Amino acid sequence: MEKFRLLVLSWRDIKNPLAGGAEKYIHEICKRLVRLGHEAVFFTSSFQGAKGEEEIDGVEIIRRGHSITTYILAFLFYVLHWKGTFDYVIEAKNGGLPWFTRFYAGKRAIALVHQTGRDFRRNSYLNSTWRFEVKGMVAPLMYLLEPFLLSVYRLTPVLAVSRSTKVSLLELGLDPNAVTVVPEGADLMPVQSVPSKETSPTIIYVGRIKRSKGLFDLIEALFEVRKKMRDVRLWVVGLGDLPYLDELKSLTKKLDLADNLTFFGHVDEETKIDMLSRSHLLVLPSVREGWGLVVTEANSLGTPCVGYDVSGLRDSVKDGETGLLAEAGNVQDLADKIVMVLTDDDLRERLSTNALDYSRRFSWDESARVFLEVLQSAHKR
Repeated sequence: MEKFRLLVLSWRDIKNPLAGGAEKYIHEICKRLVRLGHEAVFFTSSFQGAKGEEEIDGVEIIRRGHSITTYILAFLFYVLHWKGTFDYVIEAKNGGLPWFTRFYAGKRAIALVHQTGRDFRRNSYLNSTWRFEVKGMVAPLMYLLEPFLLSVYRLTPVLAVSRSTKVSLLELGLDPNAVTVVPEGADLMPVQSVPSKETSPTIIYVGRIKRSKGLFDLIEALFEVRKKMRDVRLWVVGLGDLPYLDELKSLTKKLDLADNLTFFGHVDEETKIDMLSRSHLLVLPSVREGWGLVVTEANSLGTPCVGYDVSGLRDSVKDGETGLLAEAGNVQDLADKIVMVLTDDDLRERLSTNALDYSRRFSWDESARVFLEVLQSAHKR
């Protein structure tokens, strides 16, 4: 079997405090490719306290610059030191800028796209990640420029993590045969049966604390849910934007939800698994997702998900089967769906069982196999 030497350009690596599902995805893939005898080198941004270079799970990590300058430094490193030394240069894009590797790595470039910042089928600035994640006039500018910036992917093979992401890219005119869906995997071995849940109705959010994740909507939905279920609890787990977290805590106080909502911040993996297992429901009111890895993790513990009907979550949540999808941006519908699951024991049991069964379809080993097939196919061409 052909052995490949891969350079991966990623905004963050698995140890970055702001790492999420996108970083988890590419690390798990590369870790398995290394086990098969391939070589993987990450070039990524640095963070406070980080080593400039280290090896993690056999993957060599090189950290230079911050979230913006790392793009420039990647280009310089490649042109000055690495040109022609890697079989493929894989640029991992998760909502930010493309790396434009096609222009300096040529046919060695492959794009891995987790999600786009907007829905290209309609004008949807209000529901784009640019509106929530970028400040000032840069946000509408990036919204307008995104189709032009992503058009570079017409020149490269593209890996998409979900059907939703592929559909978004095809709207830009990409060749359907050049875009391959390589699905997310799963870390957790699915439990044998749905475990016991908390005595009080408990919902949980796990992920980055950032505006595009819709936590304002979640807290407002909790306010509506509490009108019907006084003992409902919401656990919020994750780190992120501190000013935004302060705003969320102020809203919690304003709505008098202090007894119903707890911000846990970062928790270790064992604690996260335990909390997901004991929760009745995971809620994700994101503006859009690439997939939503935490959905699969929750499903493997017998916990269904209620989320907005948006890109990514349409793939990871099977509406009416493994969870429920609410109208995007409709807080009242989100609250109604949460109440529906928490109060209807038969519905919740069915969703939980189906979610657990669905989680058994996913494996990082299988994801790595499909990923490698794409590399081999590109190599033959």
